[in-house]
Amino acid sequence: MQGGPRSSHLRRVPTKRNSGPFDVPLTELVSKKLTTISSDRTVGELNRLFDQPANAYVVVVDRRGRALGVVSRAEHTLWPPASPNAPLAELVSAGVEEVTGDMMLAAATALMVRRRLDGLLIAIDGGHAFVGGVDVVRWVAERSRRRS
Repeated sequence: MQGGPRSSHLRRVPTKRNSGPFDVPLTELVSKKLTTISSDRTVGELNRLFDQPANAYVVVVDRRGRALGVVSRAEHTLWPPASPNAPLAELVSAGVEEVTGDMMLAAATALMVRRRLDGLLIAIDGGHAFVGGVDVVRWVAERSRRRS
């Protein structure tokens, strides 16, 4: 499970651009919403979601649709074996940092470093997206290629 302390609200930061290379909103780095699954669902149901190649990350939500955490396919394979009938609520630890899509990349990377997070959950269009350190590196590399 990704994250630090569980946030009960979205982190909002100034969206002012300073015209630096990392002054772009996080929405420019994400291309799709993530699949969600309710915490009262089972491990077997999560397994089926990860059988679909498009699901590299799945957001676990409570009954009110609030994000409890993000599970990656990679970390899911490392989980101790659990019964397919076990509810996710028993396995998912609380903790995810959720931010708004207008957060600037510079502020997001600083937050990820300061809190030692693998990534951030982004609230977009009534759903969620995820930006991790690898996504930032890809974005920087692509931008560098364009300038060369």
